[in-house]
Amino acid sequence: MATRSVEEWARSVISAELGVAVEIHDYGSDASMYDLRIGNRDDPRVAIECWARWTASSPRRGMSASLAARTATLAGNWTVEVRSGARFLRMTQELGLLLHFLEREGVDDLPVDDRLRHRDQLLYDQFDVLGVTYAHRHLQHGTGKVSFTMPGPGGRGGDLVGGKDS
Repeated sequence: MATRSVEEWARSVISAELGVAVEIHDYGSDASMYDLRIGNRDDPRVAIECWARWTASSPRRGMSASLAARTATLAGNWTVEVRSGARFLRMTQELGLLLHFLEREGVDDLPVDDRLRHRDQLLYDQFDVLGVTYAHRHLQHGTGKVSFTMPGPGGRGGDLVGGKDS
């Protein structure tokens, strides 16, 4: 798969799933330049790097994204699963505070499911309204990086709330 088609695939997936406009920023002219962006060219809200990898069994495509923290400084690195249709812009505004709360409470693993709903309706509602189905802190003392995934086949998602690559 050519680099351009990976970028087009990533752009269409992100745009369709998150309901935001995603622009092609660079087609690989500079190794340190990100490929896609959400927001304006000079100060994007999100910068997205695309990648492709082939194995003997199947090709894999994926993307990772970065967003400067806007509401909370996180101590750890998180992976967050979001369902299709999650509102990305709202998530970028509210997710950092919720994850920061989990860190303060010492919660490293949070399935957003019926058990949470019965135990803590307010916390369930706050994550559910964002489209979050699972949150896991995989590194307690990290860079504040938040990676996201979606259920189903595909590649790794990327940073939603701050942090440097680690």
